[in-house]
Amino acid sequence: MVEVQPYKPIESIDAETNRKLTGHYRYYGVTYNIQPLVKYHYSTTKLLYHWMNRRSQKKSYDWEEFKQYETDIVLW
Repeated sequence: MVEVQPYKPIESIDAETNRKLTGHYRYYGVTYNIQPLVKYHYSTTKLLYHWMNRRSQKKSYDWEEFKQYETDIVLW
């Protein structure tokens, strides 16, 4: 899984997550391996959502707002 360090700036977390996911997809992205990659992407997204909401006392994102944010930064 991707390790999240919540004290870092959001832009840094996004860049690091994208870099790690891209490397994972390039290494494991072989024929007939799409389902584990989709599962890994979903798990990583849920983990990132969890840690982004722990950055402050109040909830930073709801799930729909986070999914929109995710498509804006292209975590895939």
